[in-house]
Amino acid sequence: EGVVTAATARSLRLFLGAFVLAPWLAIDWKRFHDRGRTGLLALICPGLAVVSRVVDQPSIAVALSWTQLCVALWLVYALAFAKGDAHENRFGPPPPPWPSRKVAS
Repeated sequence: EGVVTAATARSLRLFLGAFVLAPWLAIDWKRFHDRGRTGLLALICPGLAVVSRVVDQPSIAVALSWTQLCVALWLVYALAFAKGDAHENRFGPPPPPWPSRKVAS
């Protein structure tokens, strides 16, 4: 037998998931606001993950897996590569630019 029981492992996984999920959602929410979109879009991936855990139909589970992949790729683009609004939007002014990084010579 292992040192950690299955129930302890489940509890630990749940705690760590919540510990990671809260800041992840906050960052995604803010980034969507930078782009002038609603922060509720940040709930798509966690929502799909919850639904995929509940569904017991193999064909639906496969479709949800592909949907999660597509949504994850869209989120990478939307949150990491797409520029935010250049001007003030309904969520406020754009964040200040990053300081320029100068290479020491």
